[in-house]
Amino acid sequence: MLEQFSALVHKIYEGAINPSAWPEILAAVAASLDAERSVLLTPFAAPASGGFIFPHAISQDNIALWATRYQSADLWARRTVERGLMREGNVVLGHELVTDAELRASEWYREFLSRIEIFQMMGGIVFGADRPDVPMTGCSFFRGSSGAPFGEGQRALLRLLVPHLSRALGVMVRLRDAEFRVAASLHALNRIRCGILLLDEGGGVCFANSAGESILREDDGLRLEPRARSLGILRAQDPAAQAALERALQVSVQTVAAEVAHFADVIPVRRPSGSAAYAVQVSYLPESNPYALNAVIPRAVVFIKSDALATKPHPDLLQRIYSLTQAEARATLALSDGGSLEAVATELNVTLNTLKTHLKSIYAKTSVDNRARLTKLVLSLATG
Repeated sequence: MLEQFSALVHKIYEGAINPSAWPEILAAVAASLDAERSVLLTPFAAPASGGFIFPHAISQDNIALWATRYQSADLWARRTVERGLMREGNVVLGHELVTDAELRASEWYREFLSRIEIFQMMGGIVFGADRPDVPMTGCSFFRGSSGAPFGEGQRALLRLLVPHLSRALGVMVRLRDAEFRVAASLHALNRIRCGILLLDEGGGVCFANSAGESILREDDGLRLEPRARSLGILRAQDPAAQAALERALQVSVQTVAAEVAHFADVIPVRRPSGSAAYAVQVSYLPESNPYALNAVIPRAVVFIKSDALATKPHPDLLQRIYSLTQAEARATLALSDGGSLEAVATELNVTLNTLKTHLKSIYAKTSVDNRARLTKLVLSLATG
């Protein structure tokens, strides 16, 4: 069982650098869960808006029909949102959300689901709604009307797989945002404005893109400790960040463990200069990745976000263009940094309810409906 799980997880990470692998990956995950069909998608972001849809055993015609006609009638999605279950890593079962009788009586089932033999559902939340860098993402698995409901065994397995899905997808989204078709080369990684480090199987840094080199030269919270046959070992000056970094690197470089951190779980690294902390994310790379350096095959990738790499617009600009209040403009910039609503509220010294009120008004004035799009809007106004 452990060998099968390990093989499945390794397969998932193929999607990090090869988006075309996701239908095959979904087929393998569905088989492990005894599911007949599955789909990995961004339910509230179309492909044209930075989202994606990867189906398994569901035709593109039916995916299009769902997106254009039946998305709003999706009882499972609606109940998940209404009950506050759209949390990263959460796994929901269809029969816990909607009774069999209610499902059968719905127009959604009669006109759509029954035609493609879908009745039982289990869904995992890969990315929640409160993340600025990635669109909300879910992965759903289905059985027909003759199939048994998904049980706790399948739920437990999917809970173990969701963090791996998030890490692979997180890397894919990061690279795709930098023109994925050309990002599969070391030269193209220099086009990405966040710092990127590639690590060998021993945890040594074997490549740093231009932004990464700039961050390391500053020696402001992150540095390279000399090590033979590599550029060095990544170290954080902050002890808490160093401990978290060691754990993340050990999992990503040495093994694909059952228990891993979600890609959206950022390691904050404080900077002695007093500048905003670095946000560090780590993920595993499959052996088949395209970033080989001579005989060295990178086994992990580290993303480092630094505010210095993308100058934000002045709050006055946001106020003039979108008629935001001063407080709303400050909240917009803080929200674009990432972090939970609770953390942003603390940073701004306002209550959580006040921040939520600001956010609702910001969405209305800027005509965006989630933090990912709000962040893209802020970055589009950046001056540097």
